[in-house]
Amino acid sequence: MTEINNNVLSEAKSRKGIKADCFRRFGPEGLRQLEQLFAKWDRLIANCKNDVERKHIKTMACVDIYQSMGYSHGLTVSGKVIIPDDENNNA
Repeated sequence: MTEINNNVLSEAKSRKGIKADCFRRFGPEGLRQLEQLFAKWDRLIANCKNDVERKHIKTMACVDIYQSMGYSHGLTVSGKVIIPDDENNNA
C-alpha cells in the first residue's frame, strides 16, 4: 500500500477550499468568476493531447488562479517552487 503525504491535498479538496475562500472574500459574484476561470483552464487541459504541454498548462492555471485570488504566500506545484513566498517582503 502506498502512503499518501498528508500535506498535499487532492485537486478536489484544493478546489473546494479555494472556492470556499473565494466566497468568503468576494461573495457570490467572485465565486462565479472563479468557476469560469476553472472552466476555462479545464477546457484547455482537456483539449491538450501532449502530456508535457498539459503539465505546463496545469502550472499556468495554478498561477492564474493563485494571482486572481490575491494570495501572497508562495506557490509550490509538484514539489517545485513556482512563486516564492514573499513573507520576508511583507515585514
